[in-house]
Amino acid sequence: MPAPLIAVVDDDVALRQALVGLFASAGYAALGYASAEAFLAARCAARCMVLDSNLPGMSGPELLRRLRAAGDFVPVIMITGRGADELEVARALQSGAAAWLCKPFAGEELLGVVRRAIRGAMRTRQPKVQ
Repeated sequence: MPAPLIAVVDDDVALRQALVGLFASAGYAALGYASAEAFLAARCAARCMVLDSNLPGMSGPELLRRLRAAGDFVPVIMITGRGADELEVARALQSGAAAWLCKPFAGEELLGVVRRAIRGAMRTRQPKVQ
């Protein structure tokens, strides 16, 4: 079975590369995108996404809303480098984000959140046994 693919969408090149490396070292496949538009153009079939909330062009929350409107329910972990107010976090979670992390965060913390999000998505996709 192939390793789950994680998409990292962040305009910070160093962070994006570090996260792709973190996921690769943990046994995942990972691809990085500098913008929401680049992610959409690639038509990436990720099993989980780490998405910066403050991107140039289309914002992270807007990308999340577009994915959900299109019927794509990939688990999305929102990250931000600026302080997020409670309303912003609540809106993202209501739009379907699996979690919200503020930078800086520990790599192990992010890996744990991603693992839980992928497991949760797998449980909801499996048919119910009666």
